[in-house]
Amino acid sequence: MATVFSFGAHYAGNNAGASVFSGSLDVTAVVDDGDIAVGDQVTFGTMSAAMETTSGLTSGGTGFYLGTTTINGHVTYIFGAANTVGGNTEFLGVADSVAAANSTTSGAFATWAQSPTALTSTNACFAVGTQISTPDGACAVETLAIGDMITTASGDVVPVKWVGAQTFSTRFAALGRDLVRNSAGALGDGLPKIDLTLTADHGMILDGLVINASALVNGTTIDFVPMSDLPDSVTVYHIETEAHDVILANGAASETFLDSAGRAMFNNHAEYLGLYGVERIIPEMPAPRINAQRLLPETIKARLGINDKADLQSMIA
Repeated sequence: MATVFSFGAHYAGNNAGASVFSGSLDVTAVVDDGDIAVGDQVTFGTMSAAMETTSGLTSGGTGFYLGTTTINGHVTYIFGAANTVGGNTEFLGVADSVAAANSTTSGAFATWAQSPTALTSTNACFAVGTQISTPDGACAVETLAIGDMITTASGDVVPVKWVGAQTFSTRFAALGRDLVRNSAGALGDGLPKIDLTLTADHGMILDGLVINASALVNGTTIDFVPMSDLPDSVTVYHIETEAHDVILANGAASETFLDSAGRAMFNNHAEYLGLYGVERIIPEMPAPRINAQRLLPETIKARLGINDKADLQSMIA
């Protein structure tokens, strides 16, 4: 029996600016492998006639999962009749939150549909419980607030400008390659002090380099978090300071927020705009960034137990 994924709200929008919203909706993957990945074909449960007209999709009919964005503060999973964003002029969005079923959200979705942007999965963020060093000791990232003081790797103390939060449903397969777990001591010198889980594109600072967490995967002490280890939804957090800083997460040097991916994907993007009015550009720190394992220095590969075979296995697993 095929797995049915139930969502608390759904809304439609198209390039003519039309919008409609409603409550719960069931979505079923045509190929049942336990989750929904970008490009997967799905079938839809019962939708209203207005929803069908606006989305270009039908009750019992099929469509494609296109990716994720944030609409009116709600993480939204987007579907269309064609299998690419550019191939559609009508879209269906689903959200876990019942609060998303309102005219404000559907109107914002219609605005998005008139000029659809590229869809992404996650920003670079820390998992719940990550301990951030502060002058008063370590503090869980989710408890930090604007104005709190945190300690940089160089020993300076800087204020938190904003904490972005982003929530994802683990029913969508992309997340299974988005979270990386660094076991205690995996980075050397006893770091991190305890297991550190963060998103794949989050930069760790090693040997003067900013290295995406996914590039450090060795298949043992540093690895992608299995979907089976995750709850139904996951919230990740990023810390913005005045500059692109190096802070300590579970004792390991990690980057603060860099606006290359933007802030619109965060649940609380509207909070940021309310505080600061406009998006702020943060100059990137001068350290070189490595986003692929093949670019790692051999010294780091040797220290972390990374080899070409492990690299290949991590790509095809």
